[in-house]
Amino acid sequence: MNGSFWIQPDTIIDFFVYVFRAIGSFLSFTFGVGQPLLSIGGFSIYPLDIILALLLAGVVMFYSTFNEKYKAVGKAREEKMKNMYIKSSPEEVKNKRWENISYLIRTPNPADWKMAIIDCDNMLDDLFQRLGYPGGSLGERMKSANTANFPTLQDAWEAHKVRNQIAHQSGFVLDAREALRVYYLYERVFRDAHYI
Repeated sequence: MNGSFWIQPDTIIDFFVYVFRAIGSFLSFTFGVGQPLLSIGGFSIYPLDIILALLLAGVVMFYSTFNEKYKAVGKAREEKMKNMYIKSSPEEVKNKRWENISYLIRTPNPADWKMAIIDCDNMLDDLFQRLGYPGGSLGERMKSANTANFPTLQDAWEAHKVRNQIAHQSGFVLDAREALRVYYLYERVFRDAHYI
């Protein structure tokens, strides 16, 4: 990994060999730990040396495994963050969606106004999901919020109630003034949350 603080494998092995020799020499000299098992070219190998060598091998194996997993997790996290930002901040998509709603609310057709309010409510549900509020429906997610962490919650509830009337009351009449009032409630919520 470029620019990382991790010691590269060849460096860490040299380091541990040096530490291994220093500790082995110190313990052998200070405590006289056993007789050498083998002497090669003036370098004596003691039982403690073998234990330290096994420990060193374990550390190197752990480091190698950890380093590979760390790289894999890092790549996965980087990819996830990249996708998350691409998906969570589609300014053009949000603006197009809001532009479509703004167009519908300004037509002379009451059916368009109702569609605009329903679309606003769908955007509100998306917003609450993105913010991580729990619940199986928008109403449940809004109940898990409060005005301390969602200042325009009252506006959201007021607008959502009108949407529910549109969706569940077959003869519900929506006039132009009420449609615009509800539209502006949603707009206030979205702007406060930096969603549009």
